Amino acid sequence: MYLNEFDQEMKSREVNVIRYADNIVVLARSKRAATRLLESCGRYLENKLRLQMNAQKSKVVSVVARKHFKFLGFALGKNRNSVDIRAHGQSLAKAKKKLKELTSRSQGRNIRQVMEKVKVYIWGWIGYYYVADMKRILQNWSEWLRRRLRMYIWKGWKKPRSKVQNLRKLGIPEGQAYQ
Repeated sequence: MYLNEFDQEMKSREVNVIRYADNIVVLARSKRAATRLLESCGRYLENKLRLQMNAQKSKVVSVVARKHFKFLGFALGKNRNSVDIRAHGQSLAKAKKKLKELTSRSQGRNIRQVMEKVKVYIWGWIGYYYVADMKRILQNWSEWLRRRLRMYIWKGWKKPRSKVQNLRKLGIPEGQAYQ
């Protein structure tokens, strides 16, 4: 509500703006125009609305520069004939760190509880990033998570005798289970 005046000002100047809450992307045709808009928007927000603009996050950057452009956790990337939406690298790293915490082997919890927490987290993450192109990333995560869950189960069995017994329950012959 408070930034409605900012929206109206940019509309009167015929400047294309994308805004979600206090996150703002101002679009310009050239780097020079973008630099001028950054300065004028900063002055307007600070002088008229008495808001402080974050100097670290405020910068002029190409929208398709994946490493530098991030808006609500998304980045844009160029393909041969189109521009696609992707999850930003920082968002991917943060999610993988969280998954690593959830599958940590030192928790002392049942594997089913761990799998349920992982499932809830991944469904929430996919629900937010469903518009992004993530097929290859999710395939890699699937392989990585399966290995981590296998390690979790293996550590839970602890003693060699338990490992052999549990492998036998899974249908592996005794000689192979002992190996």
